[in-house]
Amino acid sequence: MADEKKKEKKPFSLVGAQIWLLVLIGVAIGAAISYVYYDKLFNMYLSQQLKNVEEDWSKAEYYGNRLADQVIKYEKLLTDDKIKFNKEIFNSALDVRARIIGGDTAAEKAPLLAEFEADMNAILEFYNSRMDLRNKRFSYIEWGLITGEYINEYNARKADYNESADNFNGKLTMFPFNIIAAKKKYKALPIAGGSAIVPVRTATEEYTRSESLVTK
Repeated sequence: MADEKKKEKKPFSLVGAQIWLLVLIGVAIGAAISYVYYDKLFNMYLSQQLKNVEEDWSKAEYYGNRLADQVIKYEKLLTDDKIKFNKEIFNSALDVRARIIGGDTAAEKAPLLAEFEADMNAILEFYNSRMDLRNKRFSYIEWGLITGEYINEYNARKADYNESADNFNGKLTMFPFNIIAAKKKYKALPIAGGSAIVPVRTATEEYTRSESLVTK
């Protein structure tokens, strides 16, 4: 009788083992599918975030280039009018612009912004101090109006880049993004240092006086 009971239990234990085996295979397949899906999903997210950061950088670099073009125009105005000015600062700003354009990555370019901003601020300090030139010729006022718009855009776009780069860098240290970052070799992006470029002052002395008379 004991032998018959043992024989009866074997088929049931075999079925149970098969069921557990199927469950384990199902779990393994589900885990593999989930891994592939979420790996792709998180990688797509980081890739899109990186693309957004690169777009913000491109905008900041674009307006930086426009400001460098204005440096060339301002230098020509001063030269044509035989105005004495520090040419080294102008040359330095254009040299930094060339180095930024020649860089391959944001890691190479971002540190140069501080140099460019310092040169631009020195040039604008000279521009803002020469009210006599704006009184004399409208072309200097026009230069300031155009340059002022570029400065506003540059400062805003640089701030956008720093914010998006900081958010991206934070994601690289968070689970599960840190696993994907290590696997796909994502690297932290540099934060652009330096300070904002100062605004231009375009109002002439006559305009300032007339404005004060109206407000009285």
